[in-house]
Amino acid sequence: MLISMDEPHLSSRFNSKYLKPFVWLIAFLVFFISSATLSANERVRLKLKSSHQFQFAGYYAAVHKGFYQAAGLSVEILEAGGEQRTVESVAERRIDFGIAGSELVIDHAAGYEVVALAPIFQHSAMALITLRDTNFTSLAALTNQRIMLGAETSSIDVFLRQEGLGPDDFQLVRHVPSITPLITGDVAAMAVRITDEPFVIQQSGNPVRVLHPIDSGIDFYGDTLFTSRALYVQQPQMVQAFVEASLQGWRYALEHPEEIVDLLLNTYGVNRSREHLLYEAQHIRTLISPDLIGIGHSNPVRWQMIADTYDSLNLLPGPFHLDAFVPPKMDTVRIPDWLKFVSTLTLLVLCLFMVMIYRQHRLNQNLKTEIRVRKDTESRLRLITDSMHDVIWVMDENFKMTYVSPSVERLTGFEVDEVLNKPISDLINADTRRQLAQRIQEITQINEAGRTGSECDELFEFEIQCKLGRQVWVESTIKFFFSAPGIIATIYGSTRDITDRHRQYIELKNLASMDFLTGVKNRRIFFEKLQYETARFRRHGTPLSLIVLDIDHFKKINDRYGHSIGDEVLRQVVKLLEDEIREMDTIGRLGGEEFGILLPDTALEEAHYLAERLREHVSEYPLEISGVYIPVTASFGVVQCEPLETVSSIYKRADVAAYAAKAAGRNCVRRQMPAMIS
Repeated sequence: MLISMDEPHLSSRFNSKYLKPFVWLIAFLVFFISSATLSANERVRLKLKSSHQFQFAGYYAAVHKGFYQAAGLSVEILEAGGEQRTVESVAERRIDFGIAGSELVIDHAAGYEVVALAPIFQHSAMALITLRDTNFTSLAALTNQRIMLGAETSSIDVFLRQEGLGPDDFQLVRHVPSITPLITGDVAAMAVRITDEPFVIQQSGNPVRVLHPIDSGIDFYGDTLFTSRALYVQQPQMVQAFVEASLQGWRYALEHPEEIVDLLLNTYGVNRSREHLLYEAQHIRTLISPDLIGIGHSNPVRWQMIADTYDSLNLLPGPFHLDAFVPPKMDTVRIPDWLKFVSTLTLLVLCLFMVMIYRQHRLNQNLKTEIRVRKDTESRLRLITDSMHDVIWVMDENFKMTYVSPSVERLTGFEVDEVLNKPISDLINADTRRQLAQRIQEITQINEAGRTGSECDELFEFEIQCKLGRQVWVESTIKFFFSAPGIIATIYGSTRDITDRHRQYIELKNLASMDFLTGVKNRRIFFEKLQYETARFRRHGTPLSLIVLDIDHFKKINDRYGHSIGDEVLRQVVKLLEDEIREMDTIGRLGGEEFGILLPDTALEEAHYLAERLREHVSEYPLEISGVYIPVTASFGVVQCEPLETVSSIYKRADVAAYAAKAAGRNCVRRQMPAMIS
């Protein structure tokens, strides 16, 4: 018997007979799910590296803001202490989670079955400090001196060894939790956390000098959340829930540092001033770098590089197994068995209810009406799209055009028939094809992981190939429809010509990278290029050299002839330099009359020869400017980049070499080897 919604008495009978029981059933299910969730808290213990301080702010936030409780966990936070090391306690399942630095790699190689879950600090907080009024300005100056190191200073050990200081080259002093030995001169340097002790020393009125491992290319992870291999294998969902709640706590703590400081002072009784804790919070944010990378991001390649560094210095007691140490990304969805049962039951009830509704409505009549409305709507939409300047199009799952508006001819020169049933790859070049393929793959993977619904929107900018070979930059607003997780069914889009806007963007970008007076790269872009080339040098080992030159007596030229003549001198000198260098070389104005020339794939001898040729070319003839002949010379400094050298150090060496050329009488070239650094 069909139940018609047009019959009031039958509809009323349906509502009274079926609706109230259905509402009671839903209420029961909600109560059951809530009760089961609230009773599922699992007890977990986390052991810190030291006593309570802002260094562990994220875990306190996760406790007091309810993030752990929402994940079904009851977490107890323990301070460091006891006879047993934290890594031993975690490996033996006495403690569930612990916090350690990159020395966890050494413990793993020593046989402790632990896994690194989330490096909270992307950079180590450990560094060496000396008093600023001493002569200990570098690691070499600490030879035969007394140095105080702690228990978790593996990055400092690597720092010392890579700079040539082995255990026999200095006197190791037992670590004490005080800065007094440094202030009194009992030790020349001591290992500290840059988030902590420097504040105390500055408050005492003794400025310090920081010798950071990162200055020598040693960039290890800092505080890392870890657990035992056994716990990770046996309870992966609990481990993942703890990690996600902890990261949520860290995100909250970094956004609300003052609130967490109040929590530390009022609840945990931290014996530090409010200013001290805020200082710690500020510097910890720099080490975590949340604006550059996701909190807790773990890079297996970087862990392997850390292990290789330890191994190269004979600090690994055994083999390091990356696959066992860095776990694969776990599924973030926890579905208990009871919830699966309840969900299935709920689905069955809903299906029964929908069947009843389906029978009430006269589906055949509604479908006919809907088809008629859709046809009318489609006709109106087609009329609109046919008259638009933007190109409206539809693609199937094979990325072939099934519909395209007539405006495609204005944009590309192709007629509609020439585009229909053709793949999009025929309209784009190889580079754009690769970029689109990569982005579409990412979109399907995200959908397959359940992070989007059955549809998602994207905005692309790319270059297309027109009929007569003309290239056009376009902007496409695209909507993807999925028939199943990760399976594209249809793609709708609209495309417009943005060639003029793209050209203006490129012009503005070029202006932003150029020195307006001379037309060469400005200081910022030049140093970005230097950063890129030093990274390429470390990756491939091809030689890299840098020339820094300074026009001699340029101030006298300005004073005698005026700044307009001085500006023309700079422009003509740049022209002389550009005539001699290669297309792959980069010249930049570093400030005033100082210029830099970056020479990829060039060894020191070749760079020195080029600098001599440039010097002769500049000084060969006086420059003629407005009928005035002005003799010009320049002093050149030449260096070659060394392994593990930073951008700052290579520029400093080149600048020192140029200064040496000036001191030697100007109009000459000086080069500098690493051993010449003072």
